[in-house]
Amino acid sequence: MIPNARDLPVDLAYDLKDAIEERAVLCVTGAGTAKAVHAALADLGHTRPIEITARRGLTMAGFAHTLYDALHLEVAHGPAPAEVAATNRRIDAHLARSRPLLVLKDSEALRRDVLQDLVHRWKHTPGPCPLILTGTDRLRAALAAAALDTLVYIWHKLDSA
Repeated sequence: MIPNARDLPVDLAYDLKDAIEERAVLCVTGAGTAKAVHAALADLGHTRPIEITARRGLTMAGFAHTLYDALHLEVAHGPAPAEVAATNRRIDAHLARSRPLLVLKDSEALRRDVLQDLVHRWKHTPGPCPLILTGTDRLRAALAAAALDTLVYIWHKLDSA
């Protein structure tokens, strides 16, 4: 059952609102993060974020195609190009134009190079889009191993209930 947003910690909604306004990286860790973030975003009026579930072992090419599909770029551009660089150029152009709210569930499952590419893409997009990474307590270690933990604007740990 998705918790009612009013039952969520007030500071989660506050942290989400702040990260969205600042177009920053927010990491939410703990049990039930995906459901809690989804409910809090709905309470804030963000009912259609771009949600992606990380899959363990996904390559950079695989992640590019996953992101291409999640952004529904095939509607305007057709299938993703076979060349990953061309796929990435389309993704980057779309992110720069639309600045969607990206929510990446189970983020600690991503390989180090994929995490680095994702955050590099975020850093180098003009007026970056808000990036919400959710996962277990292992997310902090995964980002530290990828030398990305210092780019996180807010760390939010959900209380285990």
